[in-house]
Amino acid sequence: NDPTDIHSAIFNGSETLVNSTTMTSSGNGHYYAYHTLPNSAGFYVNEILANLSGYPFKRRMKFRVTTQETD
Repeated sequence: NDPTDIHSAIFNGSETLVNSTTMTSSGNGHYYAYHTLPNSAGFYVNEILANLSGYPFKRRMKFRVTTQETD
């Protein structure tokens, strides 16, 4: 069965919500979400919540945002 109600949220290191969106199906069971990331460098967490065949699914992934210096 295809998952339903798939949401993706970005949290900062203090677990404050930075951005969230509903994920979109690209076909064949693949989903994606576009997020606007903050301008400040640091570690963030992407949390995906979904309902798979009536069972809750949660996945958290840590990632790092870096900024590029300009001259």
